[in-house]
Amino acid sequence: MSVSDSLAEGRAMMQTYPDFFQKDNADALQSQVSWLKGELGLNDQFFARVLQVPKIDLGKLEGHTTRLSSRELSTLHEFSRMVLHILSFLGSDITKVRALFEAPASRDKSAPLSPVAPPWAGSTLRSYLEQSGQPAIKALSNWVACLRFGDYDAGLDSLRLAQDRSADSPRKQKKR
Repeated sequence: MSVSDSLAEGRAMMQTYPDFFQKDNADALQSQVSWLKGELGLNDQFFARVLQVPKIDLGKLEGHTTRLSSRELSTLHEFSRMVLHILSFLGSDITKVRALFEAPASRDKSAPLSPVAPPWAGSTLRSYLEQSGQPAIKALSNWVACLRFGDYDAGLDSLRLAQDRSADSPRKQKKR
């Protein structure tokens, strides 16, 4: 590999994210959601499940901000922030992030729980987020912090959140 090939490969790995991820307004949120949908293959049905609402059309989020609660808007912001943390952790490789969303994480029930175990073990990240919404986003953010910074307390928090989710998920409460 030549020096110029090596430099080009390094520049590709140092990809930056669009400026709208640094802003905190309705237009920026609409751009973030559009980017996430395009780059990760997410759709409105996915976001409706994460937000735990029956149906949503995020094509024009600006018109929907009055219909979304502050909790739902906050969840969208937290979700986009979480994805940026995952992208950073995975070296800005969007292909790896897509794979992380779709590949099932195995669960060894005989192994002791570990702060570095993924909170979605036993399912895919995508289905975990759809089933648990905002608590899953928090658990995943804690898990990434545990891996990136050695913050094992955050990793243990993500395990507790995951266990709470399985014992008392909002979807299970509705069925009772």
